[in-house]
Amino acid sequence: MISKLFAPLIIIEKFEVISWFAPWTILAAGMAAKAGMVDRHTFWEFSGWNEGMISLTILIIAMIILKINNHSILLDKDKMGVISEWVLRCIFFLICWILGWGITDILSGLGYFLGYLPMFFGIFLLYFIELDDNTITLFRRKIGVFSSILFLLSCFCGWLLDDPVLATASIVMVPFTLILAVTTHSRHIQRSHIYPLFIIIGFVIARQGWFLFPVLILFYLLRFYNYFIYKNIFPGFAVDH
Repeated sequence: MISKLFAPLIIIEKFEVISWFAPWTILAAGMAAKAGMVDRHTFWEFSGWNEGMISLTILIIAMIILKINNHSILLDKDKMGVISEWVLRCIFFLICWILGWGITDILSGLGYFLGYLPMFFGIFLLYFIELDDNTITLFRRKIGVFSSILFLLSCFCGWLLDDPVLATASIVMVPFTLILAVTTHSRHIQRSHIYPLFIIIGFVIARQGWFLFPVLILFYLLRFYNYFIYKNIFPGFAVDH
């Protein structure tokens, strides 16, 4: 009975709503970095919630239009070597960032974006590994090592920029990717898919407290949809044994 109520939400799959967490987080990270540049001790800020929600709405509309025109945020594994695909996503990430940062102090915003960009790509790369990969393939090892290097690079950039969100979040992500590169069980892939993204979400929320609410709404909407339609508890923080 309840599953019938969620059936119309098939648009969740049609528009790849699960992928919205990443661009939302880039936008909110831009807001958090801007607030941190003004006052390094900014914490649990709610004053910009209205601008943030307007920016999220604009971003949602843009992502829906892109999907209608068959442009996906996600990238197929067989297109990993296509430079133009990465350039387009880098431009998209920059647009998300500017929606959060704003147009004032734009040069500083670009500098911060370049610091965050390795971390964004490090998280993005992890989703090329299939969840059922129980072997240490060369591809899996390369992704784990390269993502770790990108996180360390962002950590260094965070230190240079005096940005505790970037520096701390990046270094906390490193163990998940290092373990992924040297151990075999698929649960490590599950952790690498879940935790790095939600680590940066958590650190961003520490500065932009309003962002907690749209994240929770999206999280539980997807969770209820997948449970009542597919009997699958997803997304979640638990991993299969």
